[in-house]
Amino acid sequence: MGTAGALARWRVPVESARWRSAIRTPPPPPTLPTEQEAQIARDSSRLLAACIGRGKTARLRVIDGKQEVEVPVSALRLLVDILAQMAEGNAVTIVPIHAELTTQQAADFLNVSRPHLVTLLESNELSYRKVGTHRRILFKDLLAYRQRTRIRSKQALAELTNQAQELKDFPVEQLRPYGIEAQHPDEFVMHLLDLSPGAVYAAVRDQRQMLKNPPRSVHELLDTFLSLGLASTVAALEPLRELL
Repeated sequence: MGTAGALARWRVPVESARWRSAIRTPPPPPTLPTEQEAQIARDSSRLLAACIGRGKTARLRVIDGKQEVEVPVSALRLLVDILAQMAEGNAVTIVPIHAELTTQQAADFLNVSRPHLVTLLESNELSYRKVGTHRRILFKDLLAYRQRTRIRSKQALAELTNQAQELKDFPVEQLRPYGIEAQHPDEFVMHLLDLSPGAVYAAVRDQRQMLKNPPRSVHELLDTFLSLGLASTVAALEPLRELL
């Protein structure tokens, strides 16, 4: 639906005073959609996606009025995404890129505990500013941090693969005179499980939570470990899925 395309009809009451009030009022916290709302979102997202054109703007006609509202097509695509998420039963909220979040909001976004988030701030992993005694974090800095952690996670998995492949390049008889032992990553992780199982569970859980593009289930992550040759590690972690 471009500027000359079809008109999307929306059942929206036209009361300018009510609109002005709605703009000034902060949005309520996101809530999970009901089954009826999810079904309506599912149907409307498909219809709206089908009538979005290729132009830069589109026009909306309000059924209860005679006005036509011109909006960017990018905003309609965002609306389609929101409706698609609601159709899946997810709560949705929109955060401006320059918004400042509290430490709890930032922790919720990263899917980590608040104490862990505070540790990231105090170790300068994340920038923040003080508002009185409270810390505030820019949403754009959270996005940048999440991207960095994704890159590090992918690099760690790649390094683990390389170590498993390069183990044959370190013959035992050549390392023995130097008191060095080359370990397969699976053996190394199993030793860590013996020394500090809680730390290993937390590391695996954190890594899974950071892999969000695409997200990984526990089953998928363990399958990845298995493909890297970590059979013993997977066998040890399998009964503890709920901790991961």
